[in-house]
Amino acid sequence: MRSTTIAIRSILPAALACAALLGAWTAAADEAPLPTYRLEDIAAHASQDDCWMAIDGQVYDVTEHIKIHPTQPELVAIWCGKEASEGWHTKDYGQPHSPAAEAMLEEIRIGTLAE
Repeated sequence: MRSTTIAIRSILPAALACAALLGAWTAAADEAPLPTYRLEDIAAHASQDDCWMAIDGQVYDVTEHIKIHPTQPELVAIWCGKEASEGWHTKDYGQPHSPAAEAMLEEIRIGTLAE
């Protein structure tokens, strides 16, 4: 039993170091830069069944969100495949989206818009 305890104590620092490195690597992988898309790339996703939008320099895949959006799908779909900042900021009648909607938008971000 004593030799097992000594063996565990001797490898514990190495195991903790490995775990720390793995955690740092995983965090770095999560923070990897997103791809950059051109408007031409976004335009290829211009339907309710495949809907990407550029908003304020970021690119979003809103395909699944259209199904749960509180308005009719057609109101969102008119922005599919386009630069949609105006639609996002005004909702077509001058009102901004809620903070909850902004948080949801972040979850579906897939890249950045090329300048």
